[in-house]
Amino acid sequence: MNRFGLRRSIPADVKRAIRQRCGFGCVVCGSSVYEYEHIEPTYAEAQRHDPDCMATLCPSCHGKVTRKLWSKDRIARASADPFCKREGFSFETLDPGEAHPYIVFAGLTTHNTPIPVQVEDQPLMRIDPPEQPGAPHQISATFYDDQGRLALTIDRNEWRPSMKHWDVELVADRLTIRSAAREIALSLRFVAGGGIEVEQMNMLVKKWRLEGSRDHLTVYRPDGGILNMTQCVASYCKIGLQLGRGTQVGTGRLFGGL
Repeated sequence: MNRFGLRRSIPADVKRAIRQRCGFGCVVCGSSVYEYEHIEPTYAEAQRHDPDCMATLCPSCHGKVTRKLWSKDRIARASADPFCKREGFSFETLDPGEAHPYIVFAGLTTHNTPIPVQVEDQPLMRIDPPEQPGAPHQISATFYDDQGRLALTIDRNEWRPSMKHWDVELVADRLTIRSAAREIALSLRFVAGGGIEVEQMNMLVKKWRLEGSRDHLTVYRPDGGILNMTQCVASYCKIGLQLGRGTQVGTGRLFGGL
């Protein structure tokens, strides 16, 4: 703690207020991987964690401030006009590795499957081969919230959360997007050198509703039918789960229960 007895730990509601004001990314460069920085007063002179006097900075930009390569005035100017609010997005990149990444889509896990999930004619997730030897595979994906609004896009390993949601929080390797207080639209985990694990979702896409936890996926069909999937595994399929045009799970190796 500093000389005023202020601890370095920042209350969750203050962190959220800072994220919301800064656009869920570094105020300078837009990276979705960030830390919380006291601008003025500095932490040493602060008597409370004031969200209006703090900003989100990625480790690289934060390090430049700490080493006094950048001034606090520069960060104050960036905080007044955050990159993410100005450009409309925050971003970061994945590292799925050279081997074909696996995907956990709630109750369905896919291995060596180029299109893990497709709704009618739209792949929700797609895995393309490396652009060159030694490069990682390329993951692209589109996730929506329960109102059908865009929540997260991944374009060839670069992910961008929507700026229109109530909160976007990255803690370690877990990204959580909330549409309102205590309402999680999407929670997923990025596994370095492995893949993506969707741990919670509530998504509406093309009149199909998908609700899932780490091990279970419920699909509500436009015609009123319901599909339940629990700990299913599809391997070596072209499409892991096809919804619409003859709903089916990939015909490669399939384990688990429907």
